[in-house]
Amino acid sequence: MYSLSSNKYYFISIISLIILFIQTNLPSIILYGNNNINLDLVLIFLTVLVFLKNSYKVIILAFIYGLVQDMVMSVDQLGVFSFIKSTTAFLLLYVRKYDTIWDKKMKFLYVFLIYFLHFLVYYSIIYNDFYFIIFSISFFQSVSTFILFILTNRFFIKIK
Repeated sequence: MYSLSSNKYYFISIISLIILFIQTNLPSIILYGNNNINLDLVLIFLTVLVFLKNSYKVIILAFIYGLVQDMVMSVDQLGVFSFIKSTTAFLLLYVRKYDTIWDKKMKFLYVFLIYFLHFLVYYSIIYNDFYFIIFSISFFQSVSTFILFILTNRFFIKIK
């Protein structure tokens, strides 16, 4: 029993390292002006873990991922990613509480709204622009991340 559990954690650790490596090397998508968005593979992986595991350990893992992303991607705002990722994982865990009540569309709507809130908070901290620009960048970022989550769901995990 112990070896099965430890193998699962090794598998999650290896997948995590691969996702973090790909995340740091992905190119940015340039919108208008000097604003760009990145595909957030770590957020998608955390969402998948929320649907596969109903545990507070996902929040701790989100904090660690956010801290690593802070150190690698945005050194100027150390702690922003770790706070936002752990808060997002906490909010995403509410999907599991309503697993039997909500249908698939409602769960996906909730995930999209949490993605949008995640990116809205992040870009409002990062950018000193007009609110319309922050709102639109957050919307495009959440749409692109949600599409990637839908593709991950369709081909890998099959959420009910």
